[in-house]
Amino acid sequence: MLSTAAKNIIVYALKIRHDRGEDVEEILKGYRNLTDAEKYEVLRAVTEEG
Repeated sequence: MLSTAAKNIIVYALKIRHDRGEDVEEILKGYRNLTDAEKYEVLRAVTEEG
């Protein structure tokens, strides 16, 4: 299970990379320790605030 602090760090980092033009879904493929549910949760957090 992903702690809130860890999730916030990942979301923050992915927002920066997304703003630089990287594909968030491709980046998440490299996070092998996250479950699919956790990846979905992080993806929603990154894309919902746009």
